[in-house]
Amino acid sequence: MPRTLPRVLALLVVAGATVIGLLLLSDATKYQGLRHEGGETRVVFTVDTKRYQHSPLDAARSLWSACVGSVGWEESIGPVHGPRDRFVSTVRPGLGEDSRRRLRGCLEDATVDRISGHVVSMPTSPGLSPGGSPPGDPDRGRPDG
Repeated sequence: MPRTLPRVLALLVVAGATVIGLLLLSDATKYQGLRHEGGETRVVFTVDTKRYQHSPLDAARSLWSACVGSVGWEESIGPVHGPRDRFVSTVRPGLGEDSRRRLRGCLEDATVDRISGHVVSMPTSPGLSPGGSPPGDPDRGRPDG
């Protein structure tokens, strides 16, 4: 019996550490849907199509409609055709970091009816962040933004 006690204790420590690690990982990756009241997020993106029979603007609208629902918003404008085959959409209120990451992931990873996208920039204009301070622009300084 004395020989099995250290093994049982080691097993309990490993199991406890695993459970705590999984709980921390779950909390760290949970979508919180943070918003910047009074601000807006401007999304500039391109679309790639394969055997798509309609206009690029129609493709951008289809992709946008499929993805904007993945984040919380009160007003969504666009997409409208911008310079250099880019499309511009706006979401109000401004999206927090996790919401921008979620929207970017959808636009770039989803393939909707032979349409895929690439986000060029996604700046959020000043507004009150959840912490009470104006948000930063996570895309500032990006070479393609």
